[in-house]
Amino acid sequence: MGKMNLFPTPKYYCDICGEFVFSDKVYMILPEGFGNEDFVALAPELWSNFTAGKSRLEIIRDKAISNVAYISVTPEGGADKSTEYDYEIFAEESGITLVSMTENGLIRAFLSLLQMLPAYSLKNKRFTMPCFEIKDSPTLKMRCIHLCVLPETTLLFLKKTVRLLALLKCTHIILEFFAMLKLDCFPYLAWSFGYTKDDIAPIIRDGRAMGIEFIPMFNHMGHAGGSRFRLGKNVVLDQAPEYEEYFLPGGWTWNVENPDVLSLFERMRAEMCEIFGCGRYFHIGCDEVYAADSLCDPYDKEDNEKFVAFINKTADSIKKLGRTPIMWGDMFLDDKDFPYPYCGNISHRCCLGAENLGKISRDIIIADWQYNIGGDRSESVDLFLRTVPAENLLLCPWTGFDNIKGRCDIAKEKSLPGVIGTTWTDIYREPKFSVYTACLMWEGKDTETPSARWEIFKLHAAQNIRKLVPSGGIYEDAGFYGHELDAKPL
Repeated sequence: MGKMNLFPTPKYYCDICGEFVFSDKVYMILPEGFGNEDFVALAPELWSNFTAGKSRLEIIRDKAISNVAYISVTPEGGADKSTEYDYEIFAEESGITLVSMTENGLIRAFLSLLQMLPAYSLKNKRFTMPCFEIKDSPTLKMRCIHLCVLPETTLLFLKKTVRLLALLKCTHIILEFFAMLKLDCFPYLAWSFGYTKDDIAPIIRDGRAMGIEFIPMFNHMGHAGGSRFRLGKNVVLDQAPEYEEYFLPGGWTWNVENPDVLSLFERMRAEMCEIFGCGRYFHIGCDEVYAADSLCDPYDKEDNEKFVAFINKTADSIKKLGRTPIMWGDMFLDDKDFPYPYCGNISHRCCLGAENLGKISRDIIIADWQYNIGGDRSESVDLFLRTVPAENLLLCPWTGFDNIKGRCDIAKEKSLPGVIGTTWTDIYREPKFSVYTACLMWEGKDTETPSARWEIFKLHAAQNIRKLVPSGGIYEDAGFYGHELDAKPL
C-alpha cells in the first residue's frame, strides 16, 4: 500500500517484515562533507510538515560516512554502502538507511521517504511504518519543467509548485518571468508590481535545497512585450514609449540589430545568472518570431544570415558565462513541411529552417516543442537528429496524456538526454499534467504508473502540497487556488 503513495513509481520495491516506530524526535546522520546547506536547513521543516508536527528531525554530521544517511531514534550512524542505483532506501526496525553516490541522490531518497511516511495514529499516538526496500534510478537524465511567472502568479503558488516538482524528482526548473522580475539593468523590463530579487531568493533556495537546478530564461526575439500575444501588452512601451526603436514594428519582436538592445541583453543575462546562482544553462527562447518586416515573400537571404549570426553571437556570449544556451526549435520547422498538428513557424519569414541547423553553434541545445502530437510520431525529432547531436535535443510536451507520453517515450527510445514539460497558463487549473510528466520522465517506458486516471495525479498533488507548504488553516492559502469559484490562481 505504501508504494502506491510514491510518485514516480520506483524501479524496485519490496516489503520487509517488521515495523519502524518513530519517536517524537528522530536523528538524521549526514556525511560531514555534505555540502547542500540549504537542504540541511529545510529538511527539518519538511519532516515536521509530513509528520503533522508530531516528530522533530535533528541533523547530525558524521565524518566516518560519505554516501549514506541514517534516520533513527538514536544518534548513531553506520558504514558506507555502495549502490549502482541513483538511490536506495532500507527501512528496517532499527532505522532507515538512505544510500546514494551523489548528494542529490541522497536528497531524492529523503524526498521519497517523505512520501512513504504513514499517517499519524490517533489511537496509538505515534507513527509506525512497515519496513521496506527501494532501489531506484531515472530513465531520463534531464527532467525539466518550464514555469511561467505571470502577473497573477503569487509567490505562494510558486513556492508550492517548486517544492512539488522537486518532490517528484525533477532535476531542472525553467523560470520565465512575463515582465515580473525587476532587474537593475533596465527597470522597464518589469511592471511596477513585479517581484524583486529578494522576493525570488527564497524560491531559489527552496528548489536548490531539494536538488533543483534553476534555468533562467529570457526570450531574445519574439515575446518581447512580456505578455501573451493576444493581449497586446508591451511592458517597455506601455511604460516608456520612447524606447520604440528597441523593437520591430508591432512590438512583438526585439530589434536585435540595435546595438543598445544587444548591450541590454548582455547585462540582463549576467544579472539573471547572478540571481539564479550556479547552473549550466540559459534559455534564450527565440520562438514565434513574428517579425513584421520579415513577413514578405520571397525569402530574404540577408535577413536569414542576420538571424543565424545573432543566434551564434548570443551563444558565444552565454558560453563565456559558463553556460549552455537552450532555444526553442519552431523557427527551424517550415510549416509547409510541418503542417498542423506540428508547430512550425518559418514560412515566409527570415529563416531557412533545416539548412540553418548546420550553421548554428554546436553549443546550442534545441528544445522541440510539439503540443498536438501524440503517440510515436517523430518527424520533427528525425529532422533535428539529422544535424543536431542527440545530446543537444530535448523534447517538450504540454497538456494531454497522449502528447506527454508520446514525447517522453520518444526521448527514451532515441536516447535523448531529457524532456522539458511546459505548463504555460494551465498549471494553475491542471497540475495533474505536471505530476504525470514528472512521473514519465523518471520511469521506464513500460513502467505502470499507479493509475493513468487523472484524478490520482491531482489527488497526489493536493495531498503533497498541503504537506510541503501547510496552509495553517487559512482558506486562501490552501490548495491550488485562493478561491473556489473563480479561475484566478493564487
